[in-house]
Amino acid sequence: MADTSPTTTDLRPTCPRHPDRAALTACERCGSYACSDCAGSNGRCEECRSQVAAVPSSAARARWTSILLLVSGGSAVINLLFSAALLLTDVEEHPSFSEVFDTLTPLTYTIAFVDYFSYRLAPVAFLMWEYRVVRQLGVLGLDVGATPGWAIGWWFIPFANLVKPFRIIQRTVKTLGLESLIPLAHLGSWWATHSGRPEDGAPNQERCRSASRKNWVSE
Repeated sequence: MADTSPTTTDLRPTCPRHPDRAALTACERCGSYACSDCAGSNGRCEECRSQVAAVPSSAARARWTSILLLVSGGSAVINLLFSAALLLTDVEEHPSFSEVFDTLTPLTYTIAFVDYFSYRLAPVAFLMWEYRVVRQLGVLGLDVGATPGWAIGWWFIPFANLVKPFRIIQRTVKTLGLESLIPLAHLGSWWATHSGRPEDGAPNQERCRSASRKNWVSE
């Protein structure tokens, strides 16, 4: 007599790379199933891990941006203090100050030179860092409201650069989980005084250092 009992079908998902093996997990990035050999410790499948690894780290750019912002800010403060002292000091009543100023003149020229170039290099480093971070987040499937190219391009479009770059940076901060270090109120204050100019730098250097710590390619 033929067996008429219903047959059961194994509906468990299998690994696409190894169809004979049952899937143990799903990739956090693309959602595909993975077996024990294909599943990585970071929750991504082998294909996604290779795509993520193809994008270089942003840590180096974050460090250079921080250094240039610190150098630019420090040299600007020193120049301001020296100029204020020169303007507020009556050299005729205090001749000794004239000798001090003459002695410090070469140093002030050097600091002014450093300030001039760091002020112009800092926005370049900042935009290069932002491009890399947006690219990294895009590879992970995290949208900040723009492609890497447009994240930079919006800075140079009149009127739009008053809004779009801020929104991209705001979403980047949220995606990186930096709200505790950079409250949105502080971010808004920075943007209000910065008026859409990348040459005024990032909200603070801690943002770049924190972004490098949050970088997904770091172990």
